[in-house]
Amino acid sequence: MPKITLISHFYNEEMLLPYWIRHHKDLFDHAILINHASTDNSVDIIKSMAPDWQVIDSSLQEFDALMTDFEVQKIEDKIAGWKVCLNTTEFLLGPVKNTIAKYERLGVKSIYPRAMIMVDEDPEKKLSADISLIEQKPRGIPDNIIYNFLIRRSIRQLLKGIFKPRWRHVGRSRLIHCNRIAGYNVGRHSWVHQAKPIDDLTICWFGFSPWNKEGIDRKLGIQQKLPKSNPTWGGHHRVSFEKLQKQYLRHRWLAKVLGINMVFK
Repeated sequence: MPKITLISHFYNEEMLLPYWIRHHKDLFDHAILINHASTDNSVDIIKSMAPDWQVIDSSLQEFDALMTDFEVQKIEDKIAGWKVCLNTTEFLLGPVKNTIAKYERLGVKSIYPRAMIMVDEDPEKKLSADISLIEQKPRGIPDNIIYNFLIRRSIRQLLKGIFKPRWRHVGRSRLIHCNRIAGYNVGRHSWVHQAKPIDDLTICWFGFSPWNKEGIDRKLGIQQKLPKSNPTWGGHHRVSFEKLQKQYLRHRWLAKVLGINMVFK
C-alpha cells in the first residue's frame, strides 16, 4: 500500500478536532498539524487522541493565506509518498489507501475527489461526542455547476458546464498527490498539476454545519488572525454574523432541494 500523509493547519479548533481526528486517524500513515498559536485546548486534544501525530508551530504571526500555503508546501517537500492538506472542516470519506493504490498503478500522480458542502438542517439538535459528525449532521449539497450557479450566481460556471460537460469544477475539493509539492494557488483550491477528478472519495466540507453557537463563533473568530496591514486580504473571512446567517439560510434552502444524506453514501 502507498504511504499517505495528512497535513493540516489549525487555530482554536477544539469543537471540531475530536470528530476530525477520530474520523481520519486510521486513514493515514502519519499526520503533521501546524498550530497557528491556538489559545484553546486544540493541542491537548491532538496529543491525547493522536499521540503519534506531529504538531509543529507555525512561523507566521497572522493567517496570511499565501504564506500559509507556502508553509504547507515546505512540509510537502520533505515528505515522500502521497499527501493531502485538509482543513479541520474537511472530512475525507472513502477507501483512501485502496483508491490511491488503484490510481498509482495507472500511473496517476494527482487526484481530486468530488466535494460536498455540509449544511446543518437541525441546528437545535445537540451534538454527541461519541457519534461521528457525519452521522449526526449528514446533509450535504454537491459542489457542482448547479450549486455554483444558484449560490454564487455565476453564469460563466453554468455555461461552461453545459458546453463542456466533462469539465469539472474543483470547488471545495483538495489535491491528493505524490508530487514534490502541489503548486497551489492561493487557498489551495487549485494547483499547477494536471489532476484526475475521481468519485471514489468525497470531501465533506462542514462550512455551514454544525450551525450552533460554537460553530458560528469559530467562523467569526478567525478574523482576529487575519493580516491587519491588509484589510482586503481574506475578505471571505471578514464577515458579520448577519452576513453569515444569510449565507447559511441560502445553503439550508438549497440543501432541502438538492441535498444528499451522506450517511447512506
